[in-house]
Amino acid sequence: MKYIVGVVLFLALLLVGALRYGRVKNIFDPLIIFLFLQFLRYSLPLVALDGEDFFGCYVPFSVENVLSLFFYEFVFVLFAILPFSFGRTKKQSISIKRSDEETGHNFKRLTAITAFSIGLLAKVYVIQKLGGFFYVVSHMSESYSKQSSGFGYISLLYGLMLVGILIELQRFKILKNKRDLVIAVFMSAIYMGSYLVYSSRGPAFQLIIIWICFFAIYNKGLPLKKLFSPLLILLGIVAGVLSMAVVNMRNSGNDLTQYDSVSLMLGGIIKEFSRSGRDIYCYNEMSDIRWYGMVFLNLLYMVVPSGIFGNKPPLDDGLYLINAMHGNVYSPNTPRFDMAIQSGSVPFATQGLMYVNFGLFGVILGGFVTGLLLKAISNYFYSSRRKNPFFFAYLFFYFCFMFQITPLLISSFITNVAVFIPFEIYASQRNKTLSLFRYNKAYVIGSGRTTRSNLPDNVID
Repeated sequence: MKYIVGVVLFLALLLVGALRYGRVKNIFDPLIIFLFLQFLRYSLPLVALDGEDFFGCYVPFSVENVLSLFFYEFVFVLFAILPFSFGRTKKQSISIKRSDEETGHNFKRLTAITAFSIGLLAKVYVIQKLGGFFYVVSHMSESYSKQSSGFGYISLLYGLMLVGILIELQRFKILKNKRDLVIAVFMSAIYMGSYLVYSSRGPAFQLIIIWICFFAIYNKGLPLKKLFSPLLILLGIVAGVLSMAVVNMRNSGNDLTQYDSVSLMLGGIIKEFSRSGRDIYCYNEMSDIRWYGMVFLNLLYMVVPSGIFGNKPPLDDGLYLINAMHGNVYSPNTPRFDMAIQSGSVPFATQGLMYVNFGLFGVILGGFVTGLLLKAISNYFYSSRRKNPFFFAYLFFYFCFMFQITPLLISSFITNVAVFIPFEIYASQRNKTLSLFRYNKAYVIGSGRTTRSNLPDNVID
């Protein structure tokens, strides 16, 4: 039965995705990305896995479990698609005038290097606090756990490395200066290495996707044929192998023998993406629990440092789920240190958490709100409005690939985007200034009174 349900769900997702692609001709469309992620999280696991184990709690993919998963997943996807039926998506011309490019580019190379350096220094500081580079490399699992807590405000500065990389990419697209591309590649290598040193493969994998998002935004889309270019295929293979290698090193003491076959490696990748098991547990084992949105109140504690209020309710909602899986059912605002299990969380997906809070209505609401957010990103993606791609690329990536309606990912979105906001405000103000300069220049030239003092300084070198 699970094979039939998995294939039916895949065909349904494929049909909707094909219809959408036929309209927009863009494989990096927000709705298509959403459908692909639903395939990875729900359809593929049903076909490839017999169940999932969560630190000793095994969730089988039985007939009853699979049918309940299919019902709620169908409802969720249906209401996520619904906002896209309102109005039509109009894909604007992808031509970009030189004046528009200069208006959208407001940063010197020194700004990018400075931002990146500050973020890198914060990362180096944390590595030193964990025991130094060699200690971290030889104790990956322990270092990975320690770096996840206790460095809240310092870790916010990590995002400045992404700011520097994306500014350099934007400079390269505008100025066509290969030096900016070389700097962006060099920064990216350092950025990925600073996370892979303690086996955190997520940011390294995400950076590859952010690069693709950036160029897709600049070209107003990514046709299917370009997705299968040799370079992108190579990046995908490297990212997949590297991802599983480092997570295996973290879990097995730097021993790379666990995934000594392709089938085991693919199984590990499928388990990494799967959300089927945890959602099945919510639908069947937590059906008599209703939190009525109380878990989202934990977001109020995100501004309070752990040093001041250490025993606060965790933003990591997965701690509540892993405790429930092991028979410890807590209210949604229980402090972390009052829980039996305080590490090794299993984060909720939107469907599961909204079901635990509001039942079927919550799944419907979660799907519709997700669809509205994706529709808004889609409208802006295809609009002809000017935008700074370095900022929108990150918004696009986070909303399309990372964001879910859970306290953990809402708080993560807020803290990560906060780093970009000052740069976006600065860019917007410079846009207005440059536009005013161009207006005055046109007026002065038109009146025949052109002087060097009438022209703006060169802000792009």
